Amino acid sequence: MKKFWVPWVVGGVIFSLGLAGFGGTGVVPTVFADSSAVPGSNGSPTQNLYLPLVMRNYPLVTVFGADARSDLDKVEEAGLSWARGAMILWEQVEATKGVYNWNDDGLKAFLAEAAQRNIQVILIVQRAPTWARKYTKACGPIKSSELDSFAKFVSEVVKRYSVPPYNVRYFQIWNEQDAPTGVPDDIGIGCWGEQSYAGDPYNGGEYFGEMLKKVYPKVKEVNPGAQVVAGALLLDCDPRGVGMGYCPDSDPNSDYHPSKWNFAEGMIRNGAAFDILAFNGYAYYAPGKTGVWQERKREKWAASGGAVDGKLNYLRSLLNKYGVNKPIMLTEAGIFYGSSLNDGPTTPEYEQEKADYLVYVFANTWAQGLQATIWYSLKHLSPKLLDASNNPRPAYNALKTMTGILAQADYKGREDQAGYAKFIYHLGNQEIWLLIPTGEIAGTNYNISKPSNFVKLVDIYGNQLPDPGSTITFNRPTYVFRNR
Repeated sequence: MKKFWVPWVVGGVIFSLGLAGFGGTGVVPTVFADSSAVPGSNGSPTQNLYLPLVMRNYPLVTVFGADARSDLDKVEEAGLSWARGAMILWEQVEATKGVYNWNDDGLKAFLAEAAQRNIQVILIVQRAPTWARKYTKACGPIKSSELDSFAKFVSEVVKRYSVPPYNVRYFQIWNEQDAPTGVPDDIGIGCWGEQSYAGDPYNGGEYFGEMLKKVYPKVKEVNPGAQVVAGALLLDCDPRGVGMGYCPDSDPNSDYHPSKWNFAEGMIRNGAAFDILAFNGYAYYAPGKTGVWQERKREKWAASGGAVDGKLNYLRSLLNKYGVNKPIMLTEAGIFYGSSLNDGPTTPEYEQEKADYLVYVFANTWAQGLQATIWYSLKHLSPKLLDASNNPRPAYNALKTMTGILAQADYKGREDQAGYAKFIYHLGNQEIWLLIPTGEIAGTNYNISKPSNFVKLVDIYGNQLPDPGSTITFNRPTYVFRNR
């Protein structure tokens, strides 16, 4: 519960008063500046009375977010706290060194609207202009002589957008920066991964850390409250081993040898300055399989738990190894239908499994203590939540149901059983169980005994189900309500 206090002054003494129960959006009691303004007052001298401003969980910031570059009404309707995806491209703003051409009326309108709706924007800053590139690509590293120029540019970005009415607090420096320098320059990801960089066993990670050490103090000079997000790591395979479940190739010249994917360690061991560490992790759909199973069995991360848990485990091990304590975000999550670039027609079965996996990924990352999880995407690319006409797909309705039920709840724990997980939340005098199948085969039924003080059973889309009798049977995410 978050409370915002206004002092209560009586007879020159200041009191603080906190009251709960005003509701999720907050209640502001009427405040009278002096006795003559009070209805019915006779104007006789009295002490001023200032009533407390008490707001329960307002503004509410949860783990729930989406890649959203428009349609903030749909972001708010879904109960999301975060919008990521809007970008500032250095190559466009400062094409000529020292000359800024912002051309940002559309971006400013988006940011102002997000602030008005209490949506936290993660603004991405990336892509170097020609004059600042170490090599030939905008997605790649900045030449050492221009790192200060980039730091100055980022400070100008923070100065411009962290103030009212935009109030941006989170600035992400590059996206998937550990991708190799050989990736195409036009696919929207970074390419600082210098896998043949002479003298650097961390493939450019240490150099990226040097860049962050230039940027961070400049950001804090402008706005100490601004948060620097250290890119979003791609982490295409687990570098802690070779073979199935890790980086697969034992040939040190291969692009998938473990030594080619330790960029993140280079960043952290070199003292990269940042407030939040971020990574991206996806599942890939397979007919008849659950999305949870598919994500956990991602071949290059399966040994340590999958494309989300495995990457998170790896990053936390690095932070612990180098004595760094920073929050983590999952800044792109989703389940692809076909390749990651496929945005064509899907199937009803995929749309159903996408909804199921979405519920799991938010429940799982909340349980793992992440600061935010961003579903990719609202409508930009597959696996999007809205169709071309802004009509909700099943996953959007599942997300809206989930935030509607759990946004004000407190997470209490999880129990992993054979084939399913039970996430436990408290809301007022109720306990809510979120039951999610995690086994291999989609549609498999699981059974649990109906708990004592049972109240109701609700499906993934918010529909109340019939009383189950003594046994609850489920094969998709299901909410169980009971009184505590």
